[in-house]
Amino acid sequence: MMQAFKTFINVINFATKTWSAKILWAKFRLRLEELGRSEASGAKEWAKERSEDTSSFMAGLETDLYHETCLAVQKIVSRSVPKVRHLALDGIDLGGGGSIDLIYFICRIIKPTYVLETGVAAGWSSYAILEALSKNRKGYLDSSDLPYFRIEDPEKYIGILVPDELRNAKNWRLETKGDSENLNVFLAEPKKFSVVHYDSDKRKSSRLNFLERIEPWLADNSVVIMDDIQDNYAFKEYVSYKNYSFKIFEYEGKFVGVIFKGSFPVP
Repeated sequence: MMQAFKTFINVINFATKTWSAKILWAKFRLRLEELGRSEASGAKEWAKERSEDTSSFMAGLETDLYHETCLAVQKIVSRSVPKVRHLALDGIDLGGGGSIDLIYFICRIIKPTYVLETGVAAGWSSYAILEALSKNRKGYLDSSDLPYFRIEDPEKYIGILVPDELRNAKNWRLETKGDSENLNVFLAEPKKFSVVHYDSDKRKSSRLNFLERIEPWLADNSVVIMDDIQDNYAFKEYVSYKNYSFKIFEYEGKFVGVIFKGSFPVP
């Protein structure tokens, strides 16, 4: 009961801010629009039928880089788990690591100049991307997030897993007012993203709006990684409409979709 009361207070505090109240209303409106139109069952079956083994995919492209990726992930996990456990003791759950192996591998094999990610949370994917960019000795990361408004003082937890040596490298820009506002900042500059990782609003309309909006800012040869594609048909409809090559990988019962735009050595 006490935790529920604290959550209620945190939501109210978040809603009293002008910019966040607008975001909460937009989320509520989208939720109402998609009530009774669940595509989860069919989308999960479609993804499962097409899913492949991630390790085989990476090893098939570049064996040495696959082994490097395994070591990098071990490093990230060993340094992050103690922080995650400490947060859990305070009742704070910001989600797990998901597809950080795939994210690291893609960033290393492409060696992008610009990377965009949405949905930072504790910073598992941010850590993987920045670690890969450090290994590449080039590249900038733009990260979009919205604080977990059910948590007290949520801003201080965003990207908490990213170590100081990567955080201080000056190639990471983090904006925290939601994708709509954050993209206004990121896309105001002339740049092309070679890698994009989407892990924010899971609603179908939000995914499709993001994909359409980011399209002009994708490099000729680029990769878009989208988490939790089993929630709806957004990924399926997009790759079908655009006729893009794609891969699907399973992580703990959930599915990650990878879109390949242009030339990429897809086995």
